[in-house]
This record gives sequence, structure tokens and C-alpha cells, in this order.
Amino acid sequence: MPYVKMVKNQLADMKKQFEDLSKDITTKIEKGVTDRLVKMGFREEKNLAAPQLKSLGDTSVPIVKSDDSVDTTDELSKLSWGQLRTLQVQVESGNTEGIPQELIKR
Repeated sequence: MPYVKMVKNQLADMKKQFEDLSKDITTKIEKGVTDRLVKMGFREEKNLAAPQLKSLGDTSVPIVKSDDSVDTTDELSKLSWGQLRTLQVQVESGNTEGIPQELIKR
């Protein structure tokens, strides 16, 4: 009987050692992953919140293209070289008010 009790005690000790070892391995892995992610530039965020939906206004109004659209190339062909240069200076300086979007986007 003392032999059976001794083996039970050894088994209990081995189980405890195994549980401690598995916890230790898990914490080491988590710490290693966290350290690597921090090194890569990620950081742990504690204040995360779900994105909120924003209202886009009245969605029942259909989007339609304007009927009085004028071709930008026709407009530009009617300008003088001086007026074109003035437009270029305005775009380069950031003053884009009244300038067609086709000229601003490059």
C-alpha cells in the first residue's frame, strides 16, 4: 500500500509540474508574439470601439448628371496663352477655385 500512495503522490506532482510548464510555455509564447508585434510597429489598443454609421443625408434624391455640361477642352481652346498661364499658376499655388477638376487632377 505505501507503494501505491507514493506513486499517486508522484503522479500528482508530475501533473502539477506539467500544468506549470504548459502555463509557462503559453505565457512565453504570448510575450514573444507581443514583443515581435511591438517591434513591427503594432501596439495594443485598449479603447477600441465599433465604427459608427454616418448619415449621408437624404438618399431618396437620385444623383443625375448636369445637362448643361461644357467640354473642358472647348473651354481651354478659347483661352489665350496668358490666361492659360494664369490658370497654371493658380493650380500650382493651390488656388483651385473656379478651375475645372480635369485640370487639377493629374
